[in-house]
Amino acid sequence: VVAAYPGQSSGTPQIAQDGMPAVTSAPNGRPGIAVPSTPAPTDLRISTLTKGDGAVITEGQTVVAHYTGVLWGGSVFDSTWDKDRPANLVALDFTKNNGKGVVPGFAKALIGQTVGSRVLVVIPPSEGYPAGKAPSSIPDGSTMIFVIDILGTR
Repeated sequence: VVAAYPGQSSGTPQIAQDGMPAVTSAPNGRPGIAVPSTPAPTDLRISTLTKGDGAVITEGQTVVAHYTGVLWGGSVFDSTWDKDRPANLVALDFTKNNGKGVVPGFAKALIGQTVGSRVLVVIPPSEGYPAGKAPSSIPDGSTMIFVIDILGTR
Protein backbone atom coordinates (compact mmCIF):
# COMPACT_ATOMS: atom_id res chain seq x y z
CA VAL A 1 0.00 0.00 0.00
CA VAL A 2 1.48 3.33 -1.08
CA ALA A 3 -1.24 5.57 0.34
CA ALA A 4 -4.63 5.30 2.02
CA TYR A 5 -7.30 7.98 2.08
CA PRO A 6 -10.38 8.39 4.28
CA GLY A 7 -13.72 7.69 2.64
CA GLN A 8 -15.18 11.14 3.34
CA SER A 9 -14.37 14.61 4.65
CA SER A 10 -13.35 14.77 8.28
CA GLY A 11 -13.15 18.42 9.30
CA THR A 12 -15.04 20.84 11.49
CA PRO A 13 -18.58 21.75 10.32
CA GLN A 14 -19.00 25.31 9.04
CA ILE A 15 -22.07 27.50 8.56
CA ALA A 16 -23.25 27.35 4.93
CA GLN A 17 -23.82 30.48 2.88
CA ASP A 18 -27.39 31.71 2.45
CA GLY A 19 -29.05 30.87 -0.86
CA MET A 20 -26.87 27.84 -1.54
CA PRO A 21 -28.24 24.33 -2.13
CA ALA A 22 -28.81 22.33 1.07
CA VAL A 23 -26.47 19.36 1.57
CA THR A 24 -27.13 16.30 3.71
CA SER A 25 -24.89 13.28 4.31
CA ALA A 26 -25.61 9.56 4.38
CA PRO A 27 -23.77 7.54 7.05
CA ASN A 28 -21.08 6.63 4.48
CA GLY A 29 -20.59 10.33 3.63
CA ARG A 30 -22.42 10.33 0.31
CA PRO A 31 -23.98 13.79 -0.11
CA GLY A 32 -27.58 14.56 -0.90
CA ILE A 33 -28.17 17.91 -2.60
CA ALA A 34 -31.45 19.88 -2.47
CA VAL A 35 -31.45 22.59 -5.14
CA PRO A 36 -33.42 25.75 -4.31
CA SER A 37 -36.37 26.60 -6.56
CA THR A 38 -34.88 30.05 -7.13
CA PRO A 39 -33.05 31.12 -10.30
CA ALA A 40 -29.45 29.95 -10.51
CA PRO A 41 -26.82 32.47 -9.42
CA THR A 42 -24.81 34.07 -12.21
CA ASP A 43 -21.59 34.30 -10.18
CA LEU A 44 -19.31 31.56 -8.85
CA ARG A 45 -20.35 30.61 -5.30
CA ILE A 46 -18.03 28.57 -3.05
CA SER A 47 -18.95 27.49 0.48
CA THR A 48 -16.78 25.39 2.79
CA LEU A 49 -19.17 23.03 4.59
CA THR A 50 -16.50 21.16 6.55
CA LYS A 51 -13.08 22.69 7.22
CA GLY A 52 -10.32 20.07 7.17
CA ASP A 53 -7.06 20.45 9.04
CA GLY A 54 -4.80 18.98 6.36
CA ALA A 55 -2.47 20.55 3.81
CA VAL A 56 -3.61 23.49 1.68
CA ILE A 57 -4.37 22.63 -1.97
CA THR A 58 -2.18 24.54 -4.41
CA GLU A 59 -2.65 25.16 -8.12
CA GLY A 60 -1.49 22.20 -10.20
CA GLN A 61 -1.66 19.67 -7.37
CA THR A 62 -3.37 16.33 -7.90
CA VAL A 63 -6.26 16.07 -5.46
CA VAL A 64 -7.90 12.82 -4.38
CA ALA A 65 -11.60 13.64 -4.00
CA HIS A 66 -15.09 12.25 -3.88
CA TYR A 67 -17.66 14.46 -5.60
CA THR A 68 -21.23 14.60 -6.80
CA GLY A 69 -22.22 16.90 -9.66
CA VAL A 70 -25.80 18.09 -10.07
CA LEU A 71 -27.38 20.43 -12.61
CA TRP A 72 -29.28 23.43 -11.24
CA GLY A 73 -32.72 21.87 -11.39
CA GLY A 74 -31.66 18.74 -9.52
CA SER A 75 -30.47 15.95 -11.83
CA VAL A 76 -27.18 14.22 -10.97
CA PHE A 77 -24.82 14.07 -13.96
CA ASP A 78 -21.74 12.52 -12.31
CA SER A 79 -20.71 11.08 -8.97
CA THR A 80 -17.62 9.24 -7.77
CA TRP A 81 -19.82 7.79 -5.02
CA ASP A 82 -21.60 5.76 -7.74
CA LYS A 83 -18.23 4.33 -8.80
CA ASP A 84 -17.32 3.60 -5.15
CA ARG A 85 -13.90 5.19 -5.51
CA PRO A 86 -12.58 8.75 -5.43
CA ALA A 87 -11.12 10.54 -8.44
CA ASN A 88 -7.67 12.04 -8.98
CA LEU A 89 -8.26 15.63 -10.14
CA VAL A 90 -5.68 18.21 -11.13
CA ALA A 91 -6.33 21.63 -9.55
CA LEU A 92 -5.91 23.52 -12.84
CA ASP A 93 -8.27 25.35 -15.18
CA PHE A 94 -8.38 22.98 -18.17
CA THR A 95 -9.24 25.84 -20.58
CA LYS A 96 -5.81 27.40 -19.93
CA ASN A 97 -3.71 24.23 -19.64
CA ASN A 98 -4.19 22.29 -22.89
CA GLY A 99 -7.07 20.24 -21.48
CA LYS A 100 -5.30 19.27 -18.25
CA GLY A 101 -7.38 19.92 -15.16
CA VAL A 102 -11.03 20.64 -14.45
CA VAL A 103 -13.54 23.36 -15.35
CA PRO A 104 -12.47 26.83 -14.13
CA GLY A 105 -14.99 27.06 -11.28
CA PHE A 106 -14.08 23.60 -9.97
CA ALA A 107 -10.36 24.51 -9.97
CA LYS A 108 -11.13 27.73 -8.05
CA ALA A 109 -13.16 25.71 -5.52
CA LEU A 110 -10.21 23.36 -4.87
CA ILE A 111 -7.29 25.82 -4.73
CA GLY A 112 -6.79 27.19 -1.22
CA GLN A 113 -8.96 24.55 0.49
CA THR A 114 -7.50 22.08 2.98
CA VAL A 115 -7.39 18.29 2.94
CA GLY A 116 -10.32 16.92 4.95
CA SER A 117 -12.70 19.66 3.77
CA ARG A 118 -16.12 19.33 2.14
CA VAL A 119 -16.79 22.14 -0.34
CA LEU A 120 -20.03 23.16 -2.04
CA VAL A 121 -19.61 25.07 -5.28
CA VAL A 122 -22.19 26.52 -7.68
CA ILE A 123 -20.58 27.00 -11.09
CA PRO A 124 -22.33 29.33 -13.56
CA PRO A 125 -21.87 28.72 -17.30
CA SER A 126 -19.12 31.39 -17.45
CA GLU A 127 -16.99 29.28 -15.06
CA GLY A 128 -18.00 25.90 -16.52
CA TYR A 129 -17.55 24.19 -19.87
CA PRO A 130 -17.04 26.31 -22.97
CA ALA A 131 -19.88 25.95 -25.53
CA GLY A 132 -19.71 22.58 -27.27
CA LYS A 133 -17.08 21.15 -24.87
CA ALA A 134 -19.31 19.67 -22.14
CA PRO A 135 -20.01 15.95 -21.81
CA SER A 136 -23.36 14.88 -23.28
CA SER A 137 -24.85 14.69 -19.76
CA ILE A 138 -24.42 18.47 -19.34
CA PRO A 139 -26.36 20.75 -21.70
CA ASP A 140 -24.55 23.88 -22.95
CA GLY A 141 -25.14 26.85 -20.68
CA SER A 142 -25.85 24.77 -17.57
CA THR A 143 -25.21 25.85 -14.00
CA MET A 144 -23.48 23.01 -12.17
CA ILE A 145 -23.38 22.24 -8.46
CA PHE A 146 -20.66 20.10 -6.89
CA VAL A 147 -20.16 18.77 -3.40
CA ILE A 148 -16.47 17.87 -3.14
CA ASP A 149 -14.83 15.89 -0.32
CA ILE A 150 -11.07 16.57 -0.41
CA LEU A 151 -9.52 13.33 0.85
CA GLY A 152 -5.84 13.88 0.10
CA THR A 153 -3.21 14.87 -2.45
CA ARG A 154 -0.78 12.93 -4.63
